Amino acid sequence: MVKKLIKLIIIFFVLLLSVSCVSSPPAKKGETEEELFREAMATYQKKIYYDCIPLFQNIKDRFPLSPYAIQAELRIADSNYLLSNYIEAIYQYEEFRKLHPANALIPYVIYQTGMCHFQQILSVDRDQTETEKAVEEFEFLISKYPQSPYTGMALSRTKFCKRRISEHEFIIGNFYLRTQNYRGALDRFSFVLDQYPFDIAKDKILFHLGKTYTLMGDKAQSDKIFSNLLKQYPNSVYARETRVLLGIATEKEKEESKKEKEKAGKKFILF
Repeated sequence: MVKKLIKLIIIFFVLLLSVSCVSSPPAKKGETEEELFREAMATYQKKIYYDCIPLFQNIKDRFPLSPYAIQAELRIADSNYLLSNYIEAIYQYEEFRKLHPANALIPYVIYQTGMCHFQQILSVDRDQTETEKAVEEFEFLISKYPQSPYTGMALSRTKFCKRRISEHEFIIGNFYLRTQNYRGALDRFSFVLDQYPFDIAKDKILFHLGKTYTLMGDKAQSDKIFSNLLKQYPNSVYARETRVLLGIATEKEKEESKKEKEKAGKKFILF
């Protein structure tokens, strides 16, 4: 009985060894990483982004060390971007940057990260956090990869974003001015003038800054700003009202200003 048992055990191990020595069957067509990638890309090119994400994910899971896995990572991020899944796309682009910092497509990844924030920018009267984040990404791309093919587009996007931020800050400052929060208005107008002097009409900021000082009772400072405005922008739309506030307007200008104020029903025009 014992001999039979020993014999059976030996036979079992021999069979197990023979099975392990048999080479794995060749992968069926469509199961290699190349074939899977082609299938995923065909779906991607048809713009069926929702369906191609799991196809690319399958490549990552089955062939993590393959060059196709790296391409799949990027296509998953791109697919989410094109599906407007910007939070997911940002996470995937950032993971790609961490895992492949020397990859030649890093400038593209940075630009796309910025675009994810750019696509979430709200109207000028609302919070501009996403605008600021977009600027951060675009400016990093511009400084780190100045020769990148994406740098020109980043420059254009940055200019738009900074205009949006400066106008947002002006709107807040103007609200403070209207509600007699002069210190708040002064801080906002000064911030725009200091941080975004080329991204908003400077004469508009100078005029409202001078007007704030006027309402605060600081005539010396307001006169200085108004004089600077007239010197730099003699043809500004704010020039006439500036001369009125300085007390150097002609009678005709005074009359025109008075009529416009009465029509608008406001103490100061050109808000």
